[in-house]
Amino acid sequence: MKPLLKIVSIILIIFIAIFLYIELIGIRHVDAIENRQIVVVNKSNEVIYCFLSDFGKFDKNVNSNIIDSINPNLRDSIYCTDNSWDSFQIRSGNKICIFIISSDSVTKYSLDSVLVKQIYTKKILVDIDYLDKNNWIINYN
Repeated sequence: MKPLLKIVSIILIIFIAIFLYIELIGIRHVDAIENRQIVVVNKSNEVIYCFLSDFGKFDKNVNSNIIDSINPNLRDSIYCTDNSWDSFQIRSGNKICIFIISSDSVTKYSLDSVLVKQIYTKKILVDIDYLDKNNWIINYN
């Protein structure tokens, strides 16, 4: 019985060492889901729309299915479209870009026209350090 206990102990130590090594070097688990979300707080007195841009440009690459309206004095969340915000930030040139558009622009023009004519109210560039320092909250005035 002692040799079996010794083998099981060695195998257990090896598995613990591999697990600790993986955690130490920061390999994400395959089934890990990004649970951080950017919260946009609309402190203005108009309805706004938020677009998450993959490459920091306001064009056809803007992820228009991420569009979301936020009523005055309310907040809404932007969820990650990548495996993680870290990989999204790297792919987007080390900044996460959010475009704010007034509801008047969306009403007056079609969504395609807004993109073609570059009609946005504000371009917000942030990185993960900024978001961490601000509890993942972005205030729009």
